[in-house]
Amino acid sequence: MPSSMAKSAWDKSPCGCVKTELPRCGRVVIRCQQHIGKPTKKGNRVLCYFDDAGIVRREGHAEAQRETERVARRKSERVYFARLGNLIKIGVSVDPPSRVQSFNAGLIGFVEGGRELEKQLHEEFAGMRERGEWFRADKSLLARIEELLR
Repeated sequence: MPSSMAKSAWDKSPCGCVKTELPRCGRVVIRCQQHIGKPTKKGNRVLCYFDDAGIVRREGHAEAQRETERVARRKSERVYFARLGNLIKIGVSVDPPSRVQSFNAGLIGFVEGGRELEKQLHEEFAGMRERGEWFRADKSLLARIEELLR
């Protein structure tokens, strides 16, 4: 741990966990990779850890960061349409071409949207559902897809 970060290092365990005092946090326990997420014996200390860049973060920062990434990922989701024989799949993916390639279907196209649009389309064509997200390639479904892709 760089000495400029901590006022005083007052305990270090053999595994790499450090008990120290940080200017903005007070007394903290900086967990090693092995012990991240485990509680301290004294509950009045803030649990911290070193992130991948070597920055000391409060526990919970990682979860907040993951949630931010999940939200950003959802915003970039697209509804895609894939064809396999006489079936059309209506699905959601951040990367539709790769997703469709994974199950050897042909990509018809994709539109901006997320799970709400996918759910709406699934409900609209529920009568043509074959299995899961796969629907019969009916004229009305193909016309609706063409309309969305314009």
